Amino acid sequence: MSGIPTLIYKDEVVNERFHDLLIYGAIRRTLVPVTDEHDRCTGKTTTLIMFAKKYGFAAIVEERENIEYLRERFDYNHIYTSSDMILGDLDIKKIVIDETISEDEVPEIYEVITGFKSIQKIKEHDCLIDFIDDCVNELNAELEQNLRLLKDLKFEKLMECKTLLDIMKANDDK
Repeated sequence: MSGIPTLIYKDEVVNERFHDLLIYGAIRRTLVPVTDEHDRCTGKTTTLIMFAKKYGFAAIVEERENIEYLRERFDYNHIYTSSDMILGDLDIKKIVIDETISEDEVPEIYEVITGFKSIQKIKEHDCLIDFIDDCVNELNAELEQNLRLLKDLKFEKLMECKTLLDIMKANDDK
């Protein structure tokens, strides 16, 4: 995995790019677009499971995974297959899904927080750029709103100070 920015969670190497995208996905309650061609064997499932563990979500992975092995490896019991999910066997209702799981197959009793969504190679660039643009736009809007609130608060404080100064000056003039 040389050249891939990584984080380490308790001896597990996590792809930093995927981790950050999962955070943005969770904020927006959307899936992160990935491709088979460029994103094979880059730590998506490991990152997804460690993300689920860190934030207390259930991780849904593909059927062929050895669930007991993954639970032991990650020391996390809330890793399931889509069959477990469909049967309603999950004890956590907020879930993250791997790219092999379709959002359409998620029963309504669960809330998909984020996860990965496989996309076609042709759409990869535009889809990822749109996703990042949307995240940046939402963060900018939130920042602008916070700045407006801060300016309003600053104006109120300035008016209080001016009133106090006027009172003090009036008292000095007496």
